[in-house]
Parts: sequence; C-alpha cells; structure tokens
Amino acid sequence: MAVSVFPTRTEEIPQVVAMEQEALPWVCPFPATRHEALIADPSAFHGIARDEAGTAVGFLILEGLGNPDGSVMLRRIVVRTPGHGFGSRLMRWAMQFAFDRWQAHRLWLEVFTDNVAAIALYEKMGMQREGELRECIRQGDRWRSLYYYSILEREYRQKHGMAHA
Repeated sequence: MAVSVFPTRTEEIPQVVAMEQEALPWVCPFPATRHEALIADPSAFHGIARDEAGTAVGFLILEGLGNPDGSVMLRRIVVRTPGHGFGSRLMRWAMQFAFDRWQAHRLWLEVFTDNVAAIALYEKMGMQREGELRECIRQGDRWRSLYYYSILEREYRQKHGMAHA
C-alpha cells in the first residue's frame, strides 16, 4: 500500500497529538504548541502520512533543514498501526527528503534503547548506532536511555542504490 506525505496543517495537530498518545511509551509527546511551532519553522518539516484512501497512518518531523553542516535530525516518526510496512515507507521518504531535497550530509535520530522494532527498522535501512545516552529521560518512576543512530549520504546511496542527485 502506497503512502504519501503532506505538510501537516494546523487543524491536524489534534490528530497528531492523539497519534503520539497511541505511540506511548516510545515517544515523549509534545504539546500542541510545540507542533504548531515546528509547522511554522522553515528549518523543520512536519508531515502527515496518508494511505491511498487518505487515512492518516502516521507522521514525521525533520529538523535542521538547511543546516550549514548538512546534519538533519529525524526528530519523530510515528506509525499508527505497526506491522504494515508504513514505518519502512516513512523512513525511505525521510531519507530521500533529507538527502535529495535538502542535500544533507547526515541524517540522525534518537531511539529508546528498548524500542526493538524501531531499532531493527533503522538498522535494516542502513543506519549505524553511534552511541548511547544512559538514563537521560525520566518517564514516570523510571529512567530510560537513548541510542543515537545516523546514516551518511554516501552510505544511503550505496545501501539504496541511488546515484547522487
């Protein structure tokens, strides 16, 4: 099933906030005002993913577009119904967007160390683990750690068989 990504509209923020709640404990939800600010930020892309029927199946946020060092962060990727390939499609979309449209040198992200499904996806897509922030986020009464992952443009092109645009 095909997925298309469109810039998130302000009136879609309640739907995005609901998707974040559905994705707990794998995300640290943002308040609606943070989503509004990201939508308005020219150095960020806040996009909603829709299937062929037009149903919202997830969203993503990229930050650092136009960064002089070419380092773009995939701040958030949320899929409403895991296990249908939407995560892979959104990751491919994010990589193409960062490397082809924004000429990024590096795409990076943070992921909770116990998010096994997301880690498997990122590694399948060619991302490499760079490090760990131990017990850096408190959720309720427990501390959680994050891994950093990245992929460089040349690695992306080699892994996905794409010539430099």
